[in-house]
Amino acid sequence: ELYDAFSLHYDSRQTDTTFNQHRDPSFVTINVCLRSENVVGSRVEFFGAWDGDGSGQRLRAEQRAGFALVHRGRHLHQTTPLVKGIRS
Repeated sequence: ELYDAFSLHYDSRQTDTTFNQHRDPSFVTINVCLRSENVVGSRVEFFGAWDGDGSGQRLRAEQRAGFALVHRGRHLHQTTPLVKGIRS
């Protein structure tokens, strides 16, 4: 059963190209990159262990068109600023 779905479009000409640190209200989150053109930045950054307070190691994942990133929804994460390009 699908509870929530939405689409984001980032363009470096926008003033806000981040998605602040948060936890998703789901067991599993699937991020599908539909479009990626000349992208610099705009990575998904994870903080600490999936069930922790966000302290500890950070991991940055690059989003590429046609690929999906699957993670636990409750894992603290954010999107880093898009410096150049377009990503959807």
